[in-house]
Amino acid sequence: MYQIPPANQRMIAALKQMRVRRGDTHQDAAAPERFHSASYSPTVLQPATGYPATRTKQQEFPHIDWDDTLNPDIQLCQLLYNERVRTYQKMQQMLGEASGAEQANSGESLSADFGKQFARLDDSNRQAQAELENYNALQRFLRIHPITKR
Repeated sequence: MYQIPPANQRMIAALKQMRVRRGDTHQDAAAPERFHSASYSPTVLQPATGYPATRTKQQEFPHIDWDDTLNPDIQLCQLLYNERVRTYQKMQQMLGEASGAEQANSGESLSADFGKQFARLDDSNRQAQAELENYNALQRFLRIHPITKR
């Protein structure tokens, strides 16, 4: 039996989640929510409306002194945060384009390059999140993201 690669599984889950959010619900309305987590997204949903409420970096990581811009560790945190936001926005853009292309081409499959690029962005996003969470908790980096390895 053919097994779907992990990168494509993440992409499929993200597309299902996007469809559910937009209201394009048919048989996959009960899509698994494994891709939706607070650590993945820089936004949280407001309970009353269900729409995203953007949190500030100070709210997400309260133990990081974001105002100390002369500290090299804080500068690195700012780079990681910006990288996380950039990759998240790029993934959302890619999903929107893929959804539009899927509707226009009536179900044509996505290229393998799309899956690879999406998986790279997702990995970078998760690594940046892990670095920021660890620095917020322990005031040191894990050194798993390429930015922190330099």
